[in-house]
Amino acid sequence: MPQTLSSGHFTPLPQQPVASDSPSAKIWSVYVAEADRQDRALASSWKGDMDALLIFAGLFSASITAFLIESYKSLTPDPDVVLLNQISLQLAAIANGTRLTVQPNPVPFEPSFSSLLCNVLWFLSLAFSLASALAATFVEQWTRNYLTATQKHPAPKIRARSSATSLWLFWSSALYSTSP
Repeated sequence: MPQTLSSGHFTPLPQQPVASDSPSAKIWSVYVAEADRQDRALASSWKGDMDALLIFAGLFSASITAFLIESYKSLTPDPDVVLLNQISLQLAAIANGTRLTVQPNPVPFEPSFSSLLCNVLWFLSLAFSLASALAATFVEQWTRNYLTATQKHPAPKIRARSSATSLWLFWSSALYSTSP
């Protein structure tokens, strides 16, 4: 009996006889029944894998974000150091008896190469983690659409053709919608 995936559980759909189910379509009935069984097993496997990937990507992204917040501070000058430099310049001017002209930032700040490299790598790992979560979401969506498309048409010939072309239609529409 055909089934659909709704909120992670398969629910049976009633199968109604169709006029196009002739004795010559028996081979298609056998094919579709076997294809449905394999599709459900494959979809269930993909769903489990993608759920695990989404959990891992979420936890990994949260961890990376915590490190990134702390590491990002090394790209800007420390306000305490700037303040202490200003105070020391003022104290030196008072000790010498000269008037100090206040400069906005007497020493230009440049982050070290290692801190730049570290931050670039943190941002790249966060981007790749979020991209893998997005890809896992697309796979789960495709799995739901695939099972829905194969269960939509009761005639075996139509269902066989639908299952063969639904992959192409999904990916072509996904690529078309994301292209600039």
